[in-house]
Amino acid sequence: MTVSPSLSVARNGRVLVVN
Repeated sequence: MTVSPSLSVARNGRVLVVN
């Protein structure tokens, strides 16, 4: 998915660092 790391964390509900 092409979203910011912060958005990914918010959606997944866990601390994920996606570049």
